[in-house]
Order: sequence, then C-alpha cells, then structure tokens
Amino acid sequence: MSRNPVTYRGKRAFDLAVLVVSSPLTLPIGLATALAIWLTDGTPVLFRQERAGVDGRAFHVLKFRTMSETRGASGELLSDRDRLTKVGRILRQTSLDEVPQLINVLRGEMSIVGPRPLYMRYVPHYTEREKTRLDALPGITGLAQTSGRNAAGWRKRLDFDVQYVERNSLIGDIRICLQTALKAVRSEGVSIIAGESGDPLDVERQHPSQGGLYLRKLYSRDLPLRVKWMTDQRVRRHMSLPENVTLESTNAWYIKIGTNPNRYEFAVEDCEGQVVAMTGLRAQSEGSPAEFYIFVEPESHGQGIGQIATQLTVAHARNLSSIPSITLTVARANIRAIQIYRKLGFSETRASADRLWMELPVKVDHVHT
Repeated sequence: MSRNPVTYRGKRAFDLAVLVVSSPLTLPIGLATALAIWLTDGTPVLFRQERAGVDGRAFHVLKFRTMSETRGASGELLSDRDRLTKVGRILRQTSLDEVPQLINVLRGEMSIVGPRPLYMRYVPHYTEREKTRLDALPGITGLAQTSGRNAAGWRKRLDFDVQYVERNSLIGDIRICLQTALKAVRSEGVSIIAGESGDPLDVERQHPSQGGLYLRKLYSRDLPLRVKWMTDQRVRRHMSLPENVTLESTNAWYIKIGTNPNRYEFAVEDCEGQVVAMTGLRAQSEGSPAEFYIFVEPESHGQGIGQIATQLTVAHARNLSSIPSITLTVARANIRAIQIYRKLGFSETRASADRLWMELPVKVDHVHT
C-alpha cells in the first residue's frame, strides 16, 4: 500500500528555493559539462537508470554520462574501470555527474536531501527497519553521504538513511547541504569506480547470517582493523602470525590474494555494521581441502562470536563445490576453541606436543537457506 512521504513542512519549498538560488551557478556548470562530454565522448550526454523512489516505486534518475560503451572482442562490455572516460573521472571526483538530478528534484521525483536512490533490485534485501528509508523522497545528498559517503559499509549507510527519515528537519537539511559542498570541494570519501568500496547490496546479502551476525567478503576498508588485530598480543598468542605486520604489507597481501580463485576472505559484522571477526578459507588448488582461520575482535573473546563466525564460514563453504573439506590447526592450550570445533563436527587428524590438526567434510549437496 502506498504511503505519503515522511517529511517536514516546507521541504518542497526548500527544494525549489535551492533550485532557484543555485541556478546561476548550476546552469552554466551543467551546460559546460554537457558540452565537454559531447565534444570528447559524443552522445548521449545524459545517463538514465531505474532506481527506487518513495514507497519503492521506480523512477529514472539522471546523471551525466561518465563511461563509454567500449566492448571487448567477443562483444561484452569492458569493466567500469576500462570504460570510465577522462571527463567522467573528473565528474565523479567532483560529484558533478549528479547535477542533472536537479531535474529529478524539479519533477518532484527527488529532494535535495534524502536517502540516495538505490537500485530496484535492492528493495527485497532491506531489513524491516531499513525499508523506512523508502518513506522519504530520495535525495541528491543525504546523511549517509556526509557521514562517510562510500567508505562506510551497507549497514551503516542504510542506518544513516533511517536516522534521516526519523529526524529530518529544515536545519538538518541545511547542515547536510553545507557539509556536502565541503566534501565535494575536498573530494572526500568518493568511490570513483563502482564496487571499489564493496559488493552490491544484493550480492553481499546472499552470504549466510545467524544470531545477529552477518558474513561478507573482506574489503580493502577492513585492512586497517585487520592490522590492528594481527598486532594485538591477545590474538597472536593463539595463532602463528607473521612478524612486522604493517598496513603496507597487508595491502600487498590483499592485492595478491585477489587474483587467487582458491582464496576466500571474509569479515563478520554485527547488526550495527561493526566488524567483530574475520575468517578465511585457503585451498592450494581447486578440489583440495581448504584451511580455515579466524580472528575475533580482542574485546569480544568469550561472547560466542567465534563459534557463529565459524558456522557462517562453513555454511558458505557448503555452497562451494570446489571445497571437499575444511581443515584447521589449533593450539592445544586453546581448550575453548577445540570444544567449539568438535561441537561443529571437526575431528582430529593428527597432533603434536602443542597443536591439533582437525578436519570437517563439506557436503556439497547441502544448500544454505
């Protein structure tokens, strides 16, 4: 059933006032940008894409075109990185590609400030609380963009959208507009290439979840936290970790494993979007056993996070036909971890004076739901 947009009195008047006041600046910029695109990349100048508006109803958001239609030898579109034009890169860095959305505002399809309009295919993946973001007109900018923009994870970004809907006000919109202008000048938090800051929402939420914890891929934005944990003695005493772990070495590691199809690296988030564990599966080749490891946030040891994070990783592995079994090593002194692994079905395969080797067969015909 359709609902009226949640808004403060006078929001439409504010939108129209911003359009009028900004037009002496935005009109020349828009025309100059359109001319630059036409001269360097030809037509079309504008890019139209279906997005979810109020109550999840579809509309077409407008942007300046920033990518070419260049295709490979077999006719497939090249990657976003390869198709991004020189002018398009500048437009994304400065957020000028969003200027045509002022037309969407004039039409009443968008507001100056509000939750960003996302893909229609994301709507079924919102939680009940996150669906509240659809109670407001989508905006050119919003609380999520001024609170971290693309650098934040989906749970945090969508939570900011809900907060905006619950608290929106004229003063809040003015503050967000000023903060957006400052961030645009500084080019802060902008993701030039789609996907650099993480997977699409519908892809990320295909991963298993349990007990308020959610599995997802490890992203580059997680690496500073990974370094912090790997250098914490509370983590190191239970694991064999390399010495002199730095952000530089971890970045190099991340780039290297990104080309290995037999590596699976994960982060586990709580319902607030905080990373509370990291796990991984490392196979030597397709069809060989995958070695499991886990880090739990040092302050959260003993809260059951490790067990759930392990279960989520195993559930994901059961959807991968390339992994026949999961192996791990654990210090004999880590009695609690050994008990958890045994409870989950791991059995001992060999032992040394200070370590145990364990293995869990993976049933590839099992489908996680």
